[in-house]
Amino acid sequence: MGLRVAVASTGLMVAILILAPGVRAQDAPLGTSSWSLELGTGLGDENTLLIGVRKHMSERSAIRFALGGTLDQAEGDGDFSSPTTPSALTDRTQQFHFYEASIQWVRYASLFEDVAAQLGIGPIVQGSRSYTRGASSIGLPTFSESENRFSRFESGVIVSLGLEWFFTRRFSLGGRAAVRALIGNRDEVNVFRDSSGKHESEIEMDSKRIETRGSDILLTGYF
Repeated sequence: MGLRVAVASTGLMVAILILAPGVRAQDAPLGTSSWSLELGTGLGDENTLLIGVRKHMSERSAIRFALGGTLDQAEGDGDFSSPTTPSALTDRTQQFHFYEASIQWVRYASLFEDVAAQLGIGPIVQGSRSYTRGASSIGLPTFSESENRFSRFESGVIVSLGLEWFFTRRFSLGGRAAVRALIGNRDEVNVFRDSSGKHESEIEMDSKRIETRGSDILLTGYF
């Protein structure tokens, strides 16, 4: 039932964007601006920072060039103890990097005097890398250390739906959600070391998936 509602809502939104009149110049600057700049952030798990440049072809269409990325890194150390284990020194490192780049054709439609809707579609590439390391030691030869390395690269098509509220003549605040159809590959390496030696596994996978990752909030300026 939920899937049917989502498909029906998306179809209705697309129909509105295709059939609705273009955004009028007196309502918004889409008909008079050549360029616009988007700055925003993703509201999903990755909290991506976003920047986009749109070249306006008319009051109804534009080409969007967009980049996004995440940098998350942490490290620290501490102590570990249990009834059966003496106090041990521990340290931990975590890193996560995400990036995406897309080019979209965007179509606009006027919904209200100061609200415009938009539909975007185009190719996208995205990838991520993560690294986790943890170690503990109560003195040689007793120690343990684990590492996990994960990387992913995918390409495909992105379809986005959004709304813009023009709170001034040249600035808007908006939200956008997107669906991505992606294919690519993933690599995962797991390493464990202790007093008995090194144990390692490596996995390579092909991936095909439909992704609906969070929503974006954007501030856009027109010039």
